[in-house]
Amino acid sequence: MIFMDTTAGCQQASDVDELYTQSKDALIMMVDDEPILMEVLQTFLEEEGYRNFVTIEDSSCAMDALVDAKPDILLLDLKMPRVTGFDILQKIRSDEEFSRLPVIVLTSSSDAATKLQALEMGATDFLAKPVDASELALRLRNTLTVKAYQDQLAYYDALTGLPNRKLFLDRLDWSIKSAGRDDDSVAVVNIGIDRFKQINDTLGPSAGDMLLKQVAERITSQVRLSDVVSHTGAENLWRNIARLGGDEFSIILPGQHVSDGAAYVAKRLLQALKEPFFVNSQELYLTASIGIAVYPEDASESDSLMKSASAATEFAKQQGRDNYQFYSKEINKRAKERLSLEAELRHAIEHQEFVLHYQPKIRAFDDTVMGMEALIRWQHPERGLVSPFHFIQIAEEAGLIPAIGEWVIHEACRQNKAWQDQGLPKLKVSVNVSPQQFLDQNLLQTINAALSSGMD
Repeated sequence: MIFMDTTAGCQQASDVDELYTQSKDALIMMVDDEPILMEVLQTFLEEEGYRNFVTIEDSSCAMDALVDAKPDILLLDLKMPRVTGFDILQKIRSDEEFSRLPVIVLTSSSDAATKLQALEMGATDFLAKPVDASELALRLRNTLTVKAYQDQLAYYDALTGLPNRKLFLDRLDWSIKSAGRDDDSVAVVNIGIDRFKQINDTLGPSAGDMLLKQVAERITSQVRLSDVVSHTGAENLWRNIARLGGDEFSIILPGQHVSDGAAYVAKRLLQALKEPFFVNSQELYLTASIGIAVYPEDASESDSLMKSASAATEFAKQQGRDNYQFYSKEINKRAKERLSLEAELRHAIEHQEFVLHYQPKIRAFDDTVMGMEALIRWQHPERGLVSPFHFIQIAEEAGLIPAIGEWVIHEACRQNKAWQDQGLPKLKVSVNVSPQQFLDQNLLQTINAALSSGMD
């Protein structure tokens, strides 16, 4: 006897239907030297619900048209003058950008050798002319549905359903190229959720995922608002939202005067994200730090523009969070200095460049020394004595505090024991402990080890 989970089956069927519905928005490119045939096919496919078409009669222009249009599927004739369908198919499959592009070959050649050659060169499907319209519609539906499913896996974030980093960078690259041709601008609005790790660590990954889904929905709903659309002039701005990973989201804003539009969007998002979120009946409050970088002022390519936006986001966090900042050369300078300082900190831990200064605690009425507070300093080989004000925050953000804190505890105990060995009275030595150290499961073990070594 076979049991079937009908609920799961219905859900799978629903997912397939949704993918097919989405495929009606696909951009269909046809390359054929018979314009009348392309017109007939387009008319039929429009009756089937498809809306977006690019038709190319001159096959020598096909590759340029592919780069500009980025179609979702190609209907390709094989026998054409100057540049054949085989030539185009070979170029497509050797180009990384189009290596996965579905290609349905249409040709009057019905011999098996032609069909086999086309399939061996990477054709997705094969239809002989004269094309049966109903069969074409079925082949098109099946191919686009499979492509939509593959794209969902490859280019979309499984948690939020938003485009992932790979698709975002592809769209950003295309937007920059388009802006370069049209003498336009492109802004990247990078959104970092403040202290999300703390929430995730406290409530658990499952609650964190639920919160991120709500954040994605709220960001999307905000950029769909009519006043945002009218202010930025970007009607489909919501399509350009992506989750880059973790608690980081980004938006591409193309067009003229993008700086004003990006600032407006950033203000709206900051305000919207302050509204309470509810996860498992628990009320949570968030803020965000937003960085904005603009092409061509801040960078000329997608990777650099993303780095600039991220640097601006980091600067917004340093300014107290819950604000937005535009990228500047000064921010870039600070970011480089910060990276350099982090690298030097790691070197300092390895080579024990830290020292402790001890501030006495004095009883006021008789000036008796009651104890000491251990204060760390960094004896930098070139910068001299560096105050913790300049490096503790960086150490915390880089995850270096546990190692530094362990050294401080051991060194304070060692020094206290040395004073006692010199005949000085026993004194209490206070050590500052970071919240990160309290989260370290080895903290108690570190303290016990330091105290034990101090008594030897």
